[in-house]
Amino acid sequence: MSRRELTEARDRIKVACNRSGTKSSLYNYLRMPEARFLLQSGDAGADMWLQQYGGDAVKAVLSYRFAGDWPALLQEECKDRGWDPSDLRRHYRLKMVGGDPTFLERLVSSFGGEPLDMPLGAEDQPQPAPTPPPPPNQELLKQSPDNPFAKAKEMIEQAVANGTIKNPHKQLEEMLTCVLMFGRCYAAGPSGTGKSFAAKQVAAILGREDIYHGCNKNDYPEKYLGNPTLDGTFKEGVVTGAYDKPVVLVLDEMDKADSGCTACLNQFVNFDDNVNVGDRKVHRHEDFVFIGTGNSAMDGPGGSEGVYDTERQSTDFVARWEQLGVMVHFDYDPDMERVLLGMFASEYDLLAKARKNIKDEGVSSARTIQTRTCLGWEKWRSAGLTIGETVGRMCRLWSPTEIKKVWKHLSKTDLDMAVSMVGSW
Repeated sequence: MSRRELTEARDRIKVACNRSGTKSSLYNYLRMPEARFLLQSGDAGADMWLQQYGGDAVKAVLSYRFAGDWPALLQEECKDRGWDPSDLRRHYRLKMVGGDPTFLERLVSSFGGEPLDMPLGAEDQPQPAPTPPPPPNQELLKQSPDNPFAKAKEMIEQAVANGTIKNPHKQLEEMLTCVLMFGRCYAAGPSGTGKSFAAKQVAAILGREDIYHGCNKNDYPEKYLGNPTLDGTFKEGVVTGAYDKPVVLVLDEMDKADSGCTACLNQFVNFDDNVNVGDRKVHRHEDFVFIGTGNSAMDGPGGSEGVYDTERQSTDFVARWEQLGVMVHFDYDPDMERVLLGMFASEYDLLAKARKNIKDEGVSSARTIQTRTCLGWEKWRSAGLTIGETVGRMCRLWSPTEIKKVWKHLSKTDLDMAVSMVGSW
């Protein structure tokens, strides 16, 4: 190494050390690139350094370095700082190794540390990620008594056995599972498929009060969040009034609400422990349940079929349901509908065929055969009406052509009777 190089190094180190106090000079000095240079420069550099610059701290650094007693010096300083072997590795690894491949190992050993797990003197590289354990056996998870699906199924069976609920919907187990896992669920599907009915059943199974609000596009944020009154009190909103109570809040037809209203509910859907509403703080009760229902995936006017008066909700609001996997699709449940038909269950196929004809014949989507249709069917048939009279009474708003297309599978007598009742009140 030339004298010029040593001189330049000396000047740089002098500036670095002058910026440090005597007590902390060792730590600050060793963090400088110049320290690595001096450690590698040999006795010539040390002699030149000592001739030009005094100071007990600098003399100690150099004398310990070339006497092979660096660990003792660093041990003294690190004890003052409360450092352990991991701190030594973190602060001194690259600066201290120099040309001595055993140096850091000796240093760490002097503190009782474990041997290093990578070659000394090498650059710090990310360690390979440990091999993750294999996923648990899915069948064992399903059979566990703590499995939420198994728990939901058991709770439904018990509720039916003790008379708490009747005629559980086929999607009830999935809805209740979502509630048990996340405290919330969004049920979407055609009108009359039993979404609201299932939400009431969830409340009954949990033994909690259900609070219903039918959403519409004329709602405003204060309807959900509340607002101060003229007399200085605060009128609770639909959501704020339920959030701190052990209740099941059901926002029925939530996809009909204006997106500006639902967007203000993000923190409530997040289940934040505390939500600031103006100058008030609303605390979430641990047993609060949030269920939304709708005819669409909140994806725009009319839904996917374009037949419902729904609104497009904001992406971030929808994601709060979608990303948790708590969106449940409801459809017509043949088993439950047969139960609702009671002693007329054998006539279910007439209703199912009519439902299919609505689509096949291109009849207006305003004409539907819903689950609640089965309730009306059973009541009117039990009152002694014929099939034709029952269809005519339940399809009063249909045109004769629509009845002929949808109910074409009826006998001529029943079909004529139904058509004759159109428009009669």
